[in-house]
Amino acid sequence: MSDWRCPQCGCPACHYNRSRMRRECDCCGWPVADPAQEEQLRRFDQDVDRAVRHLRAGNWYEAVGLLTPLMDQQPDEVRLYRLTLQAATENFENLAPRPLMIAPARKSWETLERLRGLDGQALQYARAVNRGRREAWEAKGRVILRYLMWMGGCLLAAGLFFAAGHDFLGGGTFGAALGLGLALYKMNPLPVLHALREPLDEGKNPFT
Repeated sequence: MSDWRCPQCGCPACHYNRSRMRRECDCCGWPVADPAQEEQLRRFDQDVDRAVRHLRAGNWYEAVGLLTPLMDQQPDEVRLYRLTLQAATENFENLAPRPLMIAPARKSWETLERLRGLDGQALQYARAVNRGRREAWEAKGRVILRYLMWMGGCLLAAGLFFAAGHDFLGGGTFGAALGLGLALYKMNPLPVLHALREPLDEGKNPFT
C-alpha cells in the first residue's frame, strides 16, 4: 500500500495484525479502511433495518428470513437473536408460536442464554408460557383425579353389589369401572404426573 498514509499520525507504513484480524498503522495502530469489509457491514445494517421494518409491519416470516443468515456473519450479535425472538413470538404476544417459528426461536433463546443477553421482555414471555403450561398440566391432573375417583367408586359399588347378590348391578358397575379405566389409559397420565412432580421453572426455555 505505497500510496497509503495514516490519517492519525501520518505514518506511511502498515501491517496485518492477526489478533485483531485487520491491517493497521505500524506506528499508532490506526485501522486501515477495508472497502470490502465496509460494504459487508453496510449490507448487514441494511438487512437489519429491513428486518426491523418487517417487524413493525407484522411480517414475521420475512423478518426471521432476513435475520437468520445474518447470524452466520455476526454470531455473537445479541440484537439479532432478540429481534428473532420478537418476530417468532409475534412481538411476544403469541404464547403458542407457529411450528416454523419454533426452531429459530429455540436457537435464539439458547444463544441468548449463553451470551447472557435475555432481557426482561423475553423472561416475562417465558414466565407466561411456563405458567400456562403448568396450568394446563394441573387441569389435566384434575381430570385424571376425577376419573380415578369415579373408577374407585364404581369398583367399590360393584363389590358391594356382588356381596349382596345383585350380580347384574355388580356387573354393570364393574363394566363402568373398566370403561373409566380404559379412558384413563388413553389419557396417558404418566407424563402428566411426572410434569406435576417437577417444580415450576418460570425461566425455562419456552420453546422446548
